[in-house]
Amino acid sequence: MAQQDDHDPAAFLANLAGADSSAPKPASKPAPRPAAPVGRPETPVVEDRDADDEEIDGEIEAELEGEIEDDEEQQAAAIPAPRPAASRRMPPSKKKAGSLKATAAPILLTVGILLLGPAIWGVAILGGSKSVMGADREDAPMMAKLMQVCWPIAVVLIVSAIVIFVQVAREAKQAKARR
Repeated sequence: MAQQDDHDPAAFLANLAGADSSAPKPASKPAPRPAAPVGRPETPVVEDRDADDEEIDGEIEAELEGEIEDDEEQQAAAIPAPRPAASRRMPPSKKKAGSLKATAAPILLTVGILLLGPAIWGVAILGGSKSVMGADREDAPMMAKLMQVCWPIAVVLIVSAIVIFVQVAREAKQAKARR
């Protein structure tokens, strides 16, 4: 096998096909195309065309237009007409409302309990405790005063979670009694 350029796929294929190695080899790399101006799409280069090519192009375009029109007609026939009953909205059921409450109650309870942490930290700082994390910072008393806002928020969330838990339990008990 003759030594060949590893980067020339045409020569490699010719060698595999058993082509004569004395035949002229094609150029290894095509000449680079000039870059298209920025902001304009590159247009393809059209070589000399004769009347036969234009006639064939016209026939192909006419066939394609006919196929496109046929496809549009088939697609329009395949789409069913909308039903008037499908456009009406159904009122939300009580089961969905109970499900939302059952999902929201644990979330409210969890956030309420988590808000107790900063509130208790603020009370400890304002009480003069030096063993609490961050007590040695100079802005700790101001931050502790700000954290006192967490108390009412936590209380509201915890109370609302308890009320929702009671409502969900009552609704479940009533639904069970109806069955």
